[in-house]
Amino acid sequence: MSTPSASKAPLLLGLVCRSWRAVLQLTPMLWTTMSFHFYDDSIGRRSDKQKVISALEHWLKYSTPMPISIEFIDHRAWNRDSDPLVEALITKLTTFASRWRSLSFQFSCRYFPVLFDFISSTKLTSLEHFAIHGDMRGGLISVDIPRHLNLTSATRLKSLSYTGTGRFAKDHIKIGWEGLTHLFLDYDARHDKSFTISRFYPQLNSCENLTTFSLGIGQPGLLRRENERILLPHLDTLRVRRLSPFAHARYVIDPLTLPQLKTLEIDATALLIWNNHWHDRQFSELLARSACMLQELYIKDVDFPTEELFRCFDYAPYLTNIVFNPSPRCYRMEDVVKRLTIQPSDAWTSIPPYLPNMQRLALSAARESCLDDMIGMILSRQRIHDLGAAITPIQCFELSFYDHFHTREDDRRTVIANFEDSLRRMRAPGANAGVQFAVVMHALYDPTYLDV
Repeated sequence: MSTPSASKAPLLLGLVCRSWRAVLQLTPMLWTTMSFHFYDDSIGRRSDKQKVISALEHWLKYSTPMPISIEFIDHRAWNRDSDPLVEALITKLTTFASRWRSLSFQFSCRYFPVLFDFISSTKLTSLEHFAIHGDMRGGLISVDIPRHLNLTSATRLKSLSYTGTGRFAKDHIKIGWEGLTHLFLDYDARHDKSFTISRFYPQLNSCENLTTFSLGIGQPGLLRRENERILLPHLDTLRVRRLSPFAHARYVIDPLTLPQLKTLEIDATALLIWNNHWHDRQFSELLARSACMLQELYIKDVDFPTEELFRCFDYAPYLTNIVFNPSPRCYRMEDVVKRLTIQPSDAWTSIPPYLPNMQRLALSAARESCLDDMIGMILSRQRIHDLGAAITPIQCFELSFYDHFHTREDDRRTVIANFEDSLRRMRAPGANAGVQFAVVMHALYDPTYLDV
């Protein structure tokens, strides 16, 4: 089971203090959340049923009549010794169906049929969030039998997170799409490929109240009509994750129009050497087509050409937060730093300064040569602000330095220490505190130098 967090302090005190225990038993709101976590090294599956059901009954007793959120995560490969546990859990969930506010499952896909039957035949009148993620290890379910997940009884459902039962499985979801505000069709915890985008992407046109959308780009070949457009009028957060070296953004990004987009996050499942071309101008054209006022842009662990980055900047002049940590790690960051540097003469021109609202900036580097330019860029934006230009100085700067090109260890530490000292000396105009900064070193290995 999961390790208790600091937020569960009252429950922990109840274990050792009789007075606190009495208070806990009379306070239902303290018993509204519970989590079961089984890791790869968890053994003794035959005793799991008794432990889980006993704890669940305990929570149900003391939480009455409050709705409950339950999370069940089993990272272990499928084994028939776990069948009694899952069957008993489903029975208990069915008995108290009206009590569940949030249900989150992650386990073997072999259990999806029984879970689908429970969800589809039960009235989940309090359910607001539902998440189901399958682990492909231990065998897949039959791909010939259609699986139907009917969530129409969950009239309060606002959030759905789903990764599917396999590339060739025939799973169908029946749900009130128009009521969703959060939709996650991306990936599971084991960074497996998404099997859901191609089947459920057409339903997006019904998600008119969606505010957060997270999707994974896997294998190409999404079937859609030519010139199809999907308008999400209230979406403010879009998260895009590259799941495969053969993925291409055009299949899922080209149809979208997001006029209220405020946050765009782009990353990948893992830092791999994927040389396949995975996007052209999809993201900058999305910003241009949407005519939105993007405020936050996060790009991590993906190949993102400088030209496309600058086009995104041009279509997002109101950016306040930028995180740019691309792959490969030897990315030439000097061009980006130069583009963000403001010349003193720009203070007297009628052209607005470049990205005048930028307050937080996080960059990466693998060469010491660009560190001085970064200091100069931060100072340039601070000085032009002092000259009266309508620009916000950088208030928070973060650097991820990838130490892939070793010199002497002492030399490297000296360079980074000098860089930190330069940041520390900067003073935020009108404030007593200095510019907030963080420098994180990443090394593939620790070199050992031998004196010869």
